[in-house]
Amino acid sequence: MNLQYKWIALLVTSLGTLGGVLNGSTLIIALPTMMRALNTTLIGVMAPLIVYMLITTITAPFWGRLADLHGRKRLYLIGLVLFTLGSFLCGLSVDIVQLTGFRVVQALGGSILIANSVIIITDAFPLGELGRANGILSMIMAAAFVVGPILGGVLTLVDWRLNFFFNLPIGLAALYLGARHLREPTLPRRSAARFDYAGMGLFTIAVVSLLAYVGIGFIPGFLSPAMLAILAIFLVSLALLIRRETRIADPLIDLSLFRIRIVRYGQLSAFLNSIARGAVMILLILYFQGVRGLDPLTASILIAPLA
Repeated sequence: MNLQYKWIALLVTSLGTLGGVLNGSTLIIALPTMMRALNTTLIGVMAPLIVYMLITTITAPFWGRLADLHGRKRLYLIGLVLFTLGSFLCGLSVDIVQLTGFRVVQALGGSILIANSVIIITDAFPLGELGRANGILSMIMAAAFVVGPILGGVLTLVDWRLNFFFNLPIGLAALYLGARHLREPTLPRRSAARFDYAGMGLFTIAVVSLLAYVGIGFIPGFLSPAMLAILAIFLVSLALLIRRETRIADPLIDLSLFRIRIVRYGQLSAFLNSIARGAVMILLILYFQGVRGLDPLTASILIAPLA
């Protein structure tokens, strides 16, 4: 039974991860079509993407910590419900305001899935097989990044809303399997542990202020008084966050992990790679479909090597 369970746990978490990754890589292809269909601007159509990334970044540490305190299975199933429901509502949106609002629901679910997938796998697999399990999960993510843009091109040719409705069978299948087969691991009681609300607040302020400075700083100017004030807020909140997280017993983010060289450089590499690839992909999609007038499928095939 243990042998069977670990693979079921990997299947459930892989489905959740697959839905989250495909949701991002397919939707990028649909941006020009969505901009025309929803009668909005480039900044407007970027709002659902930014909101999703912002919420998943801010709340992921919260959900991971909450799972430590109150259990993985229950929280993971809630994440699947929110992600699937959010996808359905996004597909029904009639304007960019509705779409952005429903993306909040989807992002809350997606952040729960991101924060708990690896945790569930770690609980299910013995230490000697953990590398293999994480390797399979990483392989699925890599395949989704490659297939996602082409799939998004095909779906967008039919209807851009299919990029959201496509998540429904994946989410429902994962929800059924998870509710039926996932288990709560036996963990040591941590009744004395407290959630780091102050750290969560400082982390939120730091992320929002950094995104505001980088994302809209070009409008008034990066050296304008308003933008310099936002930059100062980021630096102060980051310094306070680091100071707090290194001094309390139960931190929101265990910064001691960054003393490990492979963790430190691995996270830095992933961060820089995401910045470079994400920016170039969006620019190429807008160029191919806007300037060159190519259809979504052709544009997706052209950017597939970058994915």
